[in-house]
Amino acid sequence: MSTPDRPTLHPATVPALLGFLILGFVLGYGLGPWGVIGVLLLGVLGAVVAAQRPDLREPVLAAGLGLLLGFGGVMILAALYYVAG
Repeated sequence: MSTPDRPTLHPATVPALLGFLILGFVLGYGLGPWGVIGVLLLGVLGAVVAAQRPDLREPVLAAGLGLLLGFGGVMILAALYYVAG
């Protein structure tokens, strides 16, 4: 009996997600709204890398998602703190 073909992830996908989640948090917490400049620059850099190296699309997508989740989460918390305070 043969095993079915399962889709596999690139080995760098999960570390990229975790690392950029932390980086997004640090950008949001340390720079506040100015951190969006860093997020945009990293997003453009990620798009360039994904266009040049199709084999790295999964890790780049995971990194972008982690960056947005980390930065967006901090900005949402800051907005809630502003509204509540």
